[in-house]
Amino acid sequence: MAKYIAKEIKKILDEDMISLEELSEKTGISVPGLKKILLGKTRRVQRSTIRKIAEGTDRTVKIEGDQVTFFRELPSTDNVPPQEADINTLPIIRDEREVPHYGIKAGAGYGQAVTSEHIVSYTKIFPGVHPSVKFTVRARGDSMQLSGINDGDLLFVAPVRDPRTIKNGAIVIVVDDNGDLLVKLFQREGDKVMLFSASPKFRPIIKNADEVRIIGQVIHSSHLNTFEV
Repeated sequence: MAKYIAKEIKKILDEDMISLEELSEKTGISVPGLKKILLGKTRRVQRSTIRKIAEGTDRTVKIEGDQVTFFRELPSTDNVPPQEADINTLPIIRDEREVPHYGIKAGAGYGQAVTSEHIVSYTKIFPGVHPSVKFTVRARGDSMQLSGINDGDLLFVAPVRDPRTIKNGAIVIVVDDNGDLLVKLFQREGDKVMLFSASPKFRPIIKNADEVRIIGQVIHSSHLNTFEV
């Protein structure tokens, strides 16, 4: 059950665009407690904790066996008469665009050395993908599975110019001391930056903020292998 809740917490952070601290304030659950769930250090999550997450984020919770899902109820359409569509109010579907795909992989574990920065292909970006996405890379490794990123997933990345704009809980791509690209959960406390894997197997990386080179924030990820052209 805990792994499903960790995945759902990450989804809530992304959907509501809030940090762990903000989620803590909304739910009354401590930041260390939330981190333990995210990092898989808690095997069992109390029903009261699940209820606090649901109530604090205005969601309904559904529990089926070990699987836990948080979702928002859609407004009822009962007794609402159908309306004829107004052509002036229909959404405009813009043409797809393409962004570079780099033939380097961002390690979700120990990383992979950057051997080339050449563009090897282009990825089609369809309506619905955030316009800040400027390039894609593949994930490597399985240590970010609890945050919804699997080995081989396509990562849609927005470049980061000012690391001070990154919110805690965001998934970022960083360059380590060996020039490897790593996918990590971002946490900043004062002048320190902590980079977490979504797995207890890997220790967090703790550095001074000015020593961390962040090249992008993961905005979307996809398990599909059909995006590249």
